[in-house]
Amino acid sequence: MHSPGRDFGPHCGPPYYPMKMSPSPRLLTDIDPTRCGINVNTAPGAEDARWVGLNDLRDDARRRLLVMSTGHPSPDVRSSAKRLEVELFNAAVQSEWHVSDLLKGRDYAEHRARA
Repeated sequence: MHSPGRDFGPHCGPPYYPMKMSPSPRLLTDIDPTRCGINVNTAPGAEDARWVGLNDLRDDARRRLLVMSTGHPSPDVRSSAKRLEVELFNAAVQSEWHVSDLLKGRDYAEHRARA
């Protein structure tokens, strides 16, 4: 049985495993390197402030994935969550570096492709 007001799926394990992963779809859209590059804001400090919010979303999604990677009853889900946590972090960092390169006047196709 789970606590009222918490979002748990019908087939999940104990209450420590929330099914809702709301930050991830938004985060994946917002850290897309092409989107970040097209929408880069050259105003002083604007991108720094934007990335503080994106990194908060990233860290929240990572925490949720780490919980899944250790607490989900399915070994396949645990394994997938563990891989996704690493890939999500790397994608976010690469996109942030891409934006930083653009702000410095360096547009490296290789960095964008890696992000």
